[in-house]
Amino acid sequence: STFACRTRIDEPTSLGIDGMQKLNGYDGHRIAGLTEQKIRQLAEAASLEGMKVAISPRYVQDMIGEARVNSEDPCVTPFAVLETLEKGLTSNSLLRNNAKIEEYKTMLSKVRSALEDWIREELQEVIGGDKDALNELWENYLENVIAYVGKERVYNKLTHENQPPNEKLMREIETQIKVDDKQKDEFRSKIMMNIGSFSARGKKFDWQSDQELRNALRRKLFNDRKDWINLSKLNTGVMSKEDQEKLNVIKQRLIKDFGYCNHCANVVLSVSSSIFSGGSGNR
Repeated sequence: STFACRTRIDEPTSLGIDGMQKLNGYDGHRIAGLTEQKIRQLAEAASLEGMKVAISPRYVQDMIGEARVNSEDPCVTPFAVLETLEKGLTSNSLLRNNAKIEEYKTMLSKVRSALEDWIREELQEVIGGDKDALNELWENYLENVIAYVGKERVYNKLTHENQPPNEKLMREIETQIKVDDKQKDEFRSKIMMNIGSFSARGKKFDWQSDQELRNALRRKLFNDRKDWINLSKLNTGVMSKEDQEKLNVIKQRLIKDFGYCNHCANVVLSVSSSIFSGGSGNR
């Protein structure tokens, strides 16, 4: 559906965003620099958007059916559907323009990248989603933010000394959501204002109250733990008994907590080796 919708979206010519970001903005996702007012401006500038000839729901349904027929697996994965969608472009009777076919292939590539980002987030949640550890990390971060904003020192329970706020810890968390050095003061002050605002309404502000903060802490914890299992070895067949046991823990969490079937959990774990080999897991 993302691909079909994307083919009906006009490529934006302003604001420094691409078509996928525009589509996500329409869908309610938070895009840096894209306010609700700017989203309305984009829609008004493309008044006939959605009315042009593009990939039809029928084509998508046919390709899903073809992917199912051609597969011996117990279910159809998004990767199988994307592959069939691309192969079907050259035989689509409504597509005779090679340039348009290449344009659609580029869109499919970006949809696949978005899918990989989604898988990355899922696995970050599985590996770095330990709530007790996240609570501890949040309390540590908040203690240092309060001291930093208040120009105070932090009491070290181990050394029984007052010391400067842990800038290294704060930056390791904030850089996960691309808060740079120039923005860090504003970001930390915003956290303090949110705490006050929530308190005035009789509520408690914590790491689960803000999507960006939640992502930052989870990614930090994931990066601390990602070497717990060597994801790059998943496709080599060379795994120790200990790594295999860890892999099974991740697989069972995908099945139990995220609704994956056994086959799709195996596919995601297989794909993850290439996804994470390209970077640190923060993208």
